[in-house]
Amino acid sequence: MISNIDKLVDWFILVNWSNILTILIGPIGIILGIFINEYFKRKNRSSLFSEEIFRRKLDIYEKLYYKMREAYNFAHEIIEDKNLSKYERKKRWTNVVIPIMEYLDQNALYIDGNIRLHCSITLVGVEELADLPPNEKKTQTKEYFTNWQQTSRLIREDCGLKRLDKFFSKINKPDITSDYIEYAHKRKKEMDKKDS
Repeated sequence: MISNIDKLVDWFILVNWSNILTILIGPIGIILGIFINEYFKRKNRSSLFSEEIFRRKLDIYEKLYYKMREAYNFAHEIIEDKNLSKYERKKRWTNVVIPIMEYLDQNALYIDGNIRLHCSITLVGVEELADLPPNEKKTQTKEYFTNWQQTSRLIREDCGLKRLDKFFSKINKPDITSDYIEYAHKRKKEMDKKDS
């Protein structure tokens, strides 16, 4: 009597595997095609979605940058204008700060919380710098302008512009140097040493 295992071995040997593979390739190909198609659909959908979010975020950060830049320029006026009373400085600076704070709140979904915090703190107290003793005023004013430069860097970092700049620099390999640029870098180093 032939055992079940012997029957299975005989069947395995006698079966024409090329016919079975031909029959199986069709359904396997269809199932595999469905998975590959779904993968690329999702990938395409997510890239469209991320592209839209990137554009929206870039637009919001660009507006924030210009608002902070405007505040930065106005801060010079507030700090240096000796004809303004303490009340006038506070009123003018408040008119600059409130719209920026509202903008930060309205766009909290897109603007990183740490950047919102940094921008808010950077704006606080600028109107009081004019009333400080000269040495303290100089130090605090320098700190304010340093914070503003950090704001610019943080915005570029979070919205992706810094990474894009690096990417394009690797592709283009631009040589952005001139006598003026080298002189400016040299002067900046000298000033930094002097301030330290």
